[in-house]
Amino acid sequence: MKKLLAAILSAAMMIALFTGCKTDGVNTETTTGTTTEPVLGTVLPVAEGDAYAVDKLEFGYMPEGWEILGKNENMMVILSKENQVDIQGINYNHTLKDIDTFADSCMAVYKINNMLYQSDVLIDEPYHITVGTAKYDAVVYDFTIVVNEFLQDEAGEYLTDENGEQIKEEKMRYGGKAVFFYSGVDAYYMIFQCNEENYERIIPEFEKLLAGITVNENIKASDTSALTFTTPAAAE
Repeated sequence: MKKLLAAILSAAMMIALFTGCKTDGVNTETTTGTTTEPVLGTVLPVAEGDAYAVDKLEFGYMPEGWEILGKNENMMVILSKENQVDIQGINYNHTLKDIDTFADSCMAVYKINNMLYQSDVLIDEPYHITVGTAKYDAVVYDFTIVVNEFLQDEAGEYLTDENGEQIKEEKMRYGGKAVFFYSGVDAYYMIFQCNEENYERIIPEFEKLLAGITVNENIKASDTSALTFTTPAAAE
């Protein structure tokens, strides 16, 4: 599992995915080269006394062997020996764009961030499901991460083809599912990833986890001191 974490750097990407679409809570556009990505909307700071959105999540079902690796403010990571789930909360969804635009914006930035780590993301067309005990409307993207290695000569120069494009070699693939939803107050996205060959076997467990989520809107910052987060050892 460490190899999976190192290859896709997903925890770091989750932060970049979110912050790449905003500047100090003001609407902006993310531009890479000639491509301008859609905006998320205005993101507000968490008000004093309010709990972070991820602290409001209650998991009615946690698959065997899955544990909360850790939490940092509005980000949470769930890890097992075979897969990883990155969860990002955003307080106050009323200032964000509609859920479809929000999800599309995040996936666009996610794809760009992976390109920075020599990985391609093959994204399927989005579709809607309901998640959680409250049956929240959610946008889902299934995707595949292709991790590449760009070939170099003995002098360390990158090899190119007849069109001047760098020559790359596929090293591994990961299957993924990204789920975006708004609760009554906040916004969430959850990104599941595992080795591609294990995807069909493991993904039903992630879907059960999604179905069992409850968002407790009554949780306040003063209540979160009782929350504990374990740090299991990741498998080699």
